[in-house]
Amino acid sequence: MYLYRDQAQKIIQEFKNDTISELKKNHEFMISLLTGDDWSLVIKSHALVESIINYHIVAVTDESRLKYLIERLPMHDKQIGKLLITKKYGLLDDSQRKFVIRLSEIRNKLVHNFENISFDFVEYVESLDSNQRKSWVRDVTWHAADYDAPEIWREIAIENPKVAVWFSVLMFVSLTTAKTVEVSTMAKIREIASDTVKKDFKGRV
Repeated sequence: MYLYRDQAQKIIQEFKNDTISELKKNHEFMISLLTGDDWSLVIKSHALVESIINYHIVAVTDESRLKYLIERLPMHDKQIGKLLITKKYGLLDDSQRKFVIRLSEIRNKLVHNFENISFDFVEYVESLDSNQRKSWVRDVTWHAADYDAPEIWREIAIENPKVAVWFSVLMFVSLTTAKTVEVSTMAKIREIASDTVKKDFKGRV
């Protein structure tokens, strides 16, 4: 790829600005969720996660014309789900997909029954048997493998599950947002580089 220095500097600065802007917007939303009730955290954070997955798929596949269709696909249907697309394109790893599935399952349980508006994470975890609790800890601490003390997050997943879920969503949103901006920036670089080569070649003919 061929770029002039001023073009490269402009793209780098735009990448930084876009990343900071998107992260700031999402983080402000996440902070507001931490002070709310558990039901709202599940419903709103799932909506945020799904919207970011939609945007990520559109950016990576470069199929903005299919945005309407992608938004209406089920989240984790094994044949046509959004998570299947993220797997095929290598957008999310296995642990991230398991976390999204877990969040989706809880969300689906809550959204279809108004009585669940009093949902409480502590009560939810206490209702799980030993095997279910192990899978719960695994799913909500997917990010802990990169830490020196993952056992701390395993404890938090049991003792303060709301914080564990909130932080997992925050990590997911941050990493995926940065990756999406990177993909969009690379597409922009290829487009500008192609135009630059065409103009430079034309000027020499």
